[in-house]
Amino acid sequence: MAQATRTAPYKNWEKYSPYSVHIRRKSFGANLDSSGNVRIYRALGDNQKALVIEQADSTNDPVALEVINAGTGASIFIDCDATDGTNKAIGLHVDVDNAGAGDQIAIDVDLVDETKSYFARFDATTAWTSSKDPETHAEAGWIKIMVGTTAYFLPYYAAS
Repeated sequence: MAQATRTAPYKNWEKYSPYSVHIRRKSFGANLDSSGNVRIYRALGDNQKALVIEQADSTNDPVALEVINAGTGASIFIDCDATDGTNKAIGLHVDVDNAGAGDQIAIDVDLVDETKSYFARFDATTAWTSSKDPETHAEAGWIKIMVGTTAYFLPYYAAS
């Protein structure tokens, strides 16, 4: 069997990695960056996805990716610094489809200690304001949430 050889030059972020491979003209590899972090990279192609984790259908509630963090920092940090002035920069996109009879849940939050738990925290320098008054303006729609085992609806309004 012939040994696989690389046909394209290494890119700047992969050229020092002994663990980079070239499959179907796509570069994939892993190395340590200058801070000692493990960096997994792939040269993007037409589908523009750097990492896809896919698992077979199962009936025993499998987890495709589990992140265990015993420290005090964020378990997952999403840093979306875009430079395109015309397109949206999206930090997280969730697409949930269930063709079966089960619920579709975009985000399942399990907070253990209710006295210290917040669903969300917004680190903004000023509060958002709106000219809409819930007492005089009708809501634009509803967001369905579940607290414990009870479903609730949160109204939402146009920003102005």
